[in-house]
Amino acid sequence: MRSPRLPAACAVLVLTAGTAALGAAPALADDASPTATPSATGSPWPADCPEGPMASPLPVTGSGGATGELAITFDNTSTATIRELATTLALADGGSDLAVELRAPGGDWKPLTLSGTPVDAGHHQLAPGHKLTLQLRTTAPGGHRLTVTAKSELLPSGSAPAKKYTCPQLTGSYTGTLTGPARPNPTRLADTGAGTASRPLAITGTATLLLGPALLLPARRRPADD
Repeated sequence: MRSPRLPAACAVLVLTAGTAALGAAPALADDASPTATPSATGSPWPADCPEGPMASPLPVTGSGGATGELAITFDNTSTATIRELATTLALADGGSDLAVELRAPGGDWKPLTLSGTPVDAGHHQLAPGHKLTLQLRTTAPGGHRLTVTAKSELLPSGSAPAKKYTCPQLTGSYTGTLTGPARPNPTRLADTGAGTASRPLAITGTATLLLGPALLLPARRRPADD
C-alpha cells in the first residue's frame, strides 16, 4: 500500500526545482556579454546629449585658380562619417544679385544668385579622413568677397578631434575673394570717345589753317587799291 506522503513529496520536489530554475535565469543574463548598440548619428538630439551640441572646428581651406574661379575644401578630421554636411553661400560684405555657378564633386555646374543672406549650397556625406571641395565661378567683373559655411549633424560622443565634446557638431567657415574678369578700362574708353568726338573739330581746324592765307590776301590788297 502506497504511502500518502509520496505524491506530496514529489510535488514539493517539483516546486523546489522550478523555483531554483527561475532564480538561475537572471544570473545567466548578468553573466552574458552585453550586445554593443551603435551610437545613433544623424538625429538632432541624441539621448546622451542633454546639454546641446558643442561646436568643433571643421578644417577648411580656399584657393583661387583661373580668373573667376574659387575652390573651397572641407576636411573631415573626425572619426565618424558625416551623413549630412549642410553648406551655405553668402556675400560677406552684403550686396545682392551676384550670379555665380557652383559645382560639387561628380556634379554639374549649377547657377546661384548670392546676396548677404546665406543660400543653400547643398548637403553632402563625408567619410572620416575625406575631403569635400566645392568649386565656384563667375563672369561678373571685379572682386567679390564670399563666405562659405558647412555644418554637420551631431556626431557620436568623442568623435571630434579634441575628444572632449559630448555631442560634437563639426562646423567650418571660409571667407575669400572670387575675382571675376577685369573691368573695362575707363581711361581707354575716354580716350577712344575723345578721339571720335574731336574729329569734326580737327577737320574744322585744318580747314581754317588752309583758308587762312586766302582770307588774308584780300585784306592786304585793299590799302594798295585805295
